[in-house]
Amino acid sequence: MTTPLHSPPPAAAASRWLVVRTVVLLGILSVEVLAFSLCFDVQPLQQSDVLLARVAGHGTTIFRVLAAALVALLVIGLRQLPDMIRRWTELASRDRTVGWACAGHVLAVSGFALFSSIVLQPNRPQTSPWEIWLWALTGGLSLATWLAALAPVRFWIEWWQAKNALLFAASLSIGVAVNFVGLYTRELWIPLSDLTLVVCERLLALVSDDVVCDPARRVLGAGGFRVQIAPECSGYEGIGLVVAAFALLVILFRQELRFPQALVLLPIGIVAIWLSNAVRIVALILIGAHGWPEVAVNGFHSQAGWILFVAITLAMSALALRSPWFAKHNPPLAEAGAPVAPSNSSAYLMPLLAMIAAAMVTGLVSAGFEWLYPIHVAAGMVALWYYRTAYRGITWSWSWVAVANGLVVFALWMALEPRSTSSGSLLAEGLDKLPRVWAVVWLAFRVLGSVFVAPAAEELAFRGYLMRRFTGRDFEAVSYHRVSWLAVAVSSLLFGLLHGHRLAAGTLAGVAYALAARRRDRLSDAIVAHAVTNGSIAVYALWTHSWYIWE
Repeated sequence: MTTPLHSPPPAAAASRWLVVRTVVLLGILSVEVLAFSLCFDVQPLQQSDVLLARVAGHGTTIFRVLAAALVALLVIGLRQLPDMIRRWTELASRDRTVGWACAGHVLAVSGFALFSSIVLQPNRPQTSPWEIWLWALTGGLSLATWLAALAPVRFWIEWWQAKNALLFAASLSIGVAVNFVGLYTRELWIPLSDLTLVVCERLLALVSDDVVCDPARRVLGAGGFRVQIAPECSGYEGIGLVVAAFALLVILFRQELRFPQALVLLPIGIVAIWLSNAVRIVALILIGAHGWPEVAVNGFHSQAGWILFVAITLAMSALALRSPWFAKHNPPLAEAGAPVAPSNSSAYLMPLLAMIAAAMVTGLVSAGFEWLYPIHVAAGMVALWYYRTAYRGITWSWSWVAVANGLVVFALWMALEPRSTSSGSLLAEGLDKLPRVWAVVWLAFRVLGSVFVAPAAEELAFRGYLMRRFTGRDFEAVSYHRVSWLAVAVSSLLFGLLHGHRLAAGTLAGVAYALAARRRDRLSDAIVAHAVTNGSIAVYALWTHSWYIWE
């Protein structure tokens, strides 16, 4: 008896439907929150006589508290997450109330929108308490019905009864504490920027004789070039990133680190990132003072900070895992004469890392327009060629489903793309300034990088390595059919983060490419789908001159 090649087992089909349903529900919630935030302003409710309205007037703060609480809940309950996902899959696959929950959500959201237009009407003289209570009730029902569509009510009851009430309370307390700390640490921005100004002035005086410093306005400069050291330039953002990186390092390698010795790495990293920020500001002033103000402001200003952060994070990680004072044990040395099995993880990661590193370096000397973009493409191509033997196991065959997958992602990408009259102006201006021949060469490399190099590099990293690595330590032994849905979600979210302000579109695209790889257990299908998406975007950009799509 033969089994149809394209007939997945019932469990796999049910799991696939659950992922699609979850992605759709998350997309619906995102659209609803975005639409509400654009159409209504809850802040005027802070002046209401009704207590509930005054509380709702702090909606932005409440949202930040809940977001921080959700992150804390995921971190604290990390060990319970696989069991929760398995139980959610089991219950949701048998759930027959999702249709009623969705219908209830539509009705509740409609009522919430209606009462929002009444309660949040601009310049409304007075709102009656019953209108506010109905508004709050429909809002609560909107959230409750969305949760019921996401997972059966039984799942939420079981989760709450499994001694998770205390866990939820602790996470909510952490969310409140984090926001209060963030609120009060803003008072430290000004003193920190003052200290940064002093240090930058001393460093600049070592290499320049015409230093100009205005402490009252926090202005520093040399040679006719001036910058204002705003509180945001004081270094607190870099400090926050280092703290986050250190927390991630501790979570991932907590069993391999020595405590409390490992905690010493945190102040070391904080001091290093703050001093490097001062050096960055001095270098920025010197670049601007020596005739390259646009490069200093538009390129070096942002890219140098990320390069320094990456360098310090890598140095801190290497010190933590290799130093016997911080690590519990060193990796065992191979026996004399014994062959060391090579790891192919670098083959999956290096093409993308090479392109990112090239983009950071070339960004230092750009002035908004990436005129050195061909170097990004060349870096990726060199890495792909260098590791070409590691890719021999990738099976290539044609699939119309993969092509259709790429076209669907293109349509989704365009639907979520924010449009602006000024969008794409930097790229258009940069192309106009190039000689015609070099503009054609630049566009050719852009198409080459977008359609061929970037899809291969990104799919190798995100679907080939990360998605399988989240499923098992020996990632190359993990079949794409067996990757967990948690691995699909996390790798897709990281893929979305790579695309900056296109987070939602990037995340959904990552899920689509993961499904393409899972369908026939072939990474090549994800690469083809990705290439079709990027090729369609390239055709659209070249045909309509809509350069914003490439920024």
